Amino acid sequence: MFCTTCNFKTLSMVMVKKHVNLEHASKNSGWKMIKSSYEIKDGQHFPLFEYKCDQCSYQCTNNLALRNHKRIHTPKSLGCDFCEFKTRNWYFMNKHISAHHPDSQSCF
Repeated sequence: MFCTTCNFKTLSMVMVKKHVNLEHASKNSGWKMIKSSYEIKDGQHFPLFEYKCDQCSYQCTNNLALRNHKRIHTPKSLGCDFCEFKTRNWYFMNKHISAHHPDSQSCF
């Protein structure tokens, strides 16, 4: 994918639309301006790492990625009654028990 106005190239059509909105939209063109998570220096696009983990050096461009990352800092508190498997949530515990202990009489 590429911009038809300049030499910007990307693999994502969404990023082309964001680029066009950010770089080439005028008030009279009908384009809607959106906030970009990229900074442009010398024609190059660099991600803006606005979200930072308070427990390590991880940085990302959106809140969802940060929330997903923060899970690694949560101890695995659920342990399987039949083996050494541990997880952080019930969904994965249920999947584990179904796959590895199908004959168990567990009430999950």
